[in-house]
Amino acid sequence: MYEHIAYGGVVAAAVVALSGLGAGGAGASAAAGRAGHTVGYAAMGGTAGAVPGTQLWVQRHNGPADDFATSVAVSPDGRTVFITGSSTVAYNAATGAQLWVNRTKGGGHLAVSPRGDRVFVAGINTGATTGEDYRTVAYGAATGARLWVHRYDGGRTQDDVYSMAVSPSGGTVFVTGFSGDGEGGNDYATVAYNAATGAQRWVQRYNGPENWWDSASSVAVSPGGGTVFVTGVSYDRGYSGDYLTLAYNAATGSRRWAARYNGPGNLDDWAHSVVVSPGGGTVFVTGTSEGPLGDDYVTVAYNAATGARLWAKRYNPGRYDTVDSMAVSPTGRTVYVTGSSGTVAYNAATGAKLWAHDGGFASVAASPGGSTVYLTGGPGTVAYNAATGVQRWAAHYTGPDGYDARSLAVSPSGDTVFVTGTSLGTAVQEAITVAFSG
Repeated sequence: MYEHIAYGGVVAAAVVALSGLGAGGAGASAAAGRAGHTVGYAAMGGTAGAVPGTQLWVQRHNGPADDFATSVAVSPDGRTVFITGSSTVAYNAATGAQLWVNRTKGGGHLAVSPRGDRVFVAGINTGATTGEDYRTVAYGAATGARLWVHRYDGGRTQDDVYSMAVSPSGGTVFVTGFSGDGEGGNDYATVAYNAATGAQRWVQRYNGPENWWDSASSVAVSPGGGTVFVTGVSYDRGYSGDYLTLAYNAATGSRRWAARYNGPGNLDDWAHSVVVSPGGGTVFVTGTSEGPLGDDYVTVAYNAATGARLWAKRYNPGRYDTVDSMAVSPTGRTVYVTGSSGTVAYNAATGAKLWAHDGGFASVAASPGGSTVYLTGGPGTVAYNAATGVQRWAAHYTGPDGYDARSLAVSPSGDTVFVTGTSLGTAVQEAITVAFSG
């Protein structure tokens, strides 16, 4: 396969339905899409002060095979948007013009360096003799040139990546997931790489007390860069899983603490996401916990220094409630959790529920100023007042074949929201990225 091939942008028609607003400009947008051009806000007759929720542009990526998108990120200067999945693509954030593309071997997780000069992509790739391994690649953000690639083979069986993060200094890349133990089980496997060279700094595996199935799902770094937090699920041989959260020294990989959460009834609990408060004092973990009436969201707050549990809250609006994403406000005062059964906002200090909404979403992010919360999933993107939960706008991508939105990112200025996902209902899948006015 190849690594660096530039394709022309392929764009299809799109219409946005704004909650409580007219659909003015949609006809011009659709006409431009049919003509095969990127749809920009200027083409819709707009000005710099676009109405919130207005679609600014849409880009479709169609490579040599089925394409999909799983993650989106924005450069620190706000000028470039990166997506990854079957390919890693860079777009001009203002116009949607494609800047470069790399065909990705098993990509799925994306991070941008704090200086904006590098893009890191992690996923799985099958080796000729090693089976599925972690594969982490660094690209130059301006050109897409591959700078380094590193594989992690646990040396036993299957190794799968689930999350990655970059240190605040930009010096280290952390990748986590699970690695087979050769005995029918798995271990957490977290790897730290030198971000400049790709040299491996350290590897830490975690094998639970039952020597069975342990799988990490998310990694985050403290704002000071001194600690790495990893969460996931640790099963016993009776197939009862607990949240298992670990804190490592970021420089050496030595473990600082471990914390487990076992829900009521000693049933199945599996953590999905971990985030750190902006001040670095609290770690938040969320996921799904089996209760007497079905699966619930459960969010837990820990003291970042000691691992002591501060609070744990369950949210159960439906029968099967599964978490997909979590974010913390820039002030550190509020935690937002979303998934299949809606979105809930908690007071970060006490765990008190502030507001909640129904509706399934896949990704949540807070505006840089903290006043707005954005969610996306399926075909829709919604903005809420962060303090009250009152809806500010809703946008709906209605391309000719439908759309499954999976990831969302907000520009540093807070004026643009970028959503990426995969087309539906076509013979050949495409990765679709849409920019909305924030």
